[in-house]
Amino acid sequence: MCSDERIVLLLIMRGFFKKTISFFISGFLLAALCAGCSLITSTFRGSDRETFEQIERSYRLGQYQRSLEQCAALIAQHPGGAFYDRGLFYAGLSLVQLGPAAENYSRALRYFQKLQQECPASTLTPESTAWVNLLYRSLQAEKELQAQQTRISQCRSASDEKDRRIARLAAENERLKKELELFKKADLQFQQQKKDMHNAGKP
Repeated sequence: MCSDERIVLLLIMRGFFKKTISFFISGFLLAALCAGCSLITSTFRGSDRETFEQIERSYRLGQYQRSLEQCAALIAQHPGGAFYDRGLFYAGLSLVQLGPAAENYSRALRYFQKLQQECPASTLTPESTAWVNLLYRSLQAEKELQAQQTRISQCRSASDEKDRRIARLAAENERLKKELELFKKADLQFQQQKKDMHNAGKP
């Protein structure tokens, strides 16, 4: 083989090896990138789950303000995530437990309504609907009672009918408050049962 032919052959082989090496480097980088994406996704999910576990722990321990703050972080950091609906639900529960201030119940109502609107397929939606109905009725009764009391204070000569209406509204408000308390106690018992079942399942 003459020197010219050797040179041509060397050039061809060099081009082949460059393409082969480039192909393998590209494949390696693509695999590394996919692994990196998978790691990021796994980390995100782990963080999402870890935040929710902290929320549950705080709620079970009666640390409702802390639970509420953790819910706010989960909702803000992982919108639409796997635990988003549970963040909304526990935010509502924590505010109910922080009650009975009307402001807390109003905020709780908004969280439960948000869950209904944004997560209609969630398993927590039926329970949220029950809370929405109860809180809405309670807030309406409280609002009407306050309005009646304001009118009474402005006009001392209220009729007997108004007095009876106020008495009925006050009784209805007290009944709803008791119903709320029963809901709260039932929820705490449910959480304790979940904890007991979880502990019983541990080896």
